[in-house]
Amino acid sequence: RKRWYYPVVFSPSMQGAVRWGIAGAGRISSDFALALRAAKNANLGAVAAKSGSERARAFVEKVAADVGDVASFGSYEELAEDRSIDAVYVGVLNDAHVETAVQFLEAGKAVLLEKPAAPTAAEMQKILDAAEKTSTFFQEAYWTRFMPSTKHIRELIAAGDLGEVTYVHSDIGFVCDDPDDSRMLNPAHLGGSLMDVGVYALHFATMVYGAEAEVKVQATGQLGRSGVDVAGAALCTFDGKGIASLAWSLVGESHQELLIVGSKGRCRLLRPSHCSEKLEVELNEGSRGRHESKVLEFPHPPPTGEECYPNSQALKYEVEGVSDAIMNGRLESDEFTWKESMRNAELVEEICGQIGFQFPLPG
Repeated sequence: RKRWYYPVVFSPSMQGAVRWGIAGAGRISSDFALALRAAKNANLGAVAAKSGSERARAFVEKVAADVGDVASFGSYEELAEDRSIDAVYVGVLNDAHVETAVQFLEAGKAVLLEKPAAPTAAEMQKILDAAEKTSTFFQEAYWTRFMPSTKHIRELIAAGDLGEVTYVHSDIGFVCDDPDDSRMLNPAHLGGSLMDVGVYALHFATMVYGAEAEVKVQATGQLGRSGVDVAGAALCTFDGKGIASLAWSLVGESHQELLIVGSKGRCRLLRPSHCSEKLEVELNEGSRGRHESKVLEFPHPPPTGEECYPNSQALKYEVEGVSDAIMNGRLESDEFTWKESMRNAELVEEICGQIGFQFPLPG
């Protein structure tokens, strides 16, 4: 069957807002739908559930009953063929990320793909090839990059306020009590601590040092009963830049903070760093050991009480940022570029190899 694609470009038909479809009817998709309701430049147009249209209808009734004119589809193909949809948020299980993202890109839909996009560089390249071939927007959904606290860090670094950054530390971990066949721990679903939370630590390192520098990695990890990694750590040396020490876990509660150290000061994104509202900044005041310290606060929008995950109301920042990029005719956003997606996929692949674990991939 011949595929026709219609690349999304901003037009008056968007009427100042991107019309979104959602692929997948799980908990993260539910939180994304709530964020769409709060966004000023986006609205929900359709939901597709691979398990059937009844699941999609139940999803719409739960999160968008008062929105109106939201279609329910029992297949992703129906959503891909809906010409009224400008962009699709892909919130499916990890093992279906690549195939589903490519399907919508080939249909000309802008795609926001839940992290992590892919477990290897080769799989990541499939997505980028589809986006480039169709001249269609693609974004890996690292919502953290769109938050005001994270944006302020990037401004501090760009302005030189921290001086030359030479050290980054990021840790993220919690105790996962899910059964071994759950999405979190099932190798068939590309589960494990690195793919679920460790990638947050990786993206902080590339945020600071960029995606261009060569990286040397020394990694170690612990495999669980199901065969996936349940904890890990990596020491990464970014050539000509600095060092990053990264740690992640599904068997222990960590500080969940980000520390960035430079020649003129340091900053610490407070717990939980992947969706933090507080940033501590310490700038040197001349002599050794003297510094000025302050804590900056970046409150999230108020929660609705319907969110499945803590602080998910902050997905609003990502929705609005991505929607702006789409309406401005961009193929990627500055917050998280295609190069960073590729670099992070390369790091995931390298770390998995050093830990001694390989994901079961098609072909």
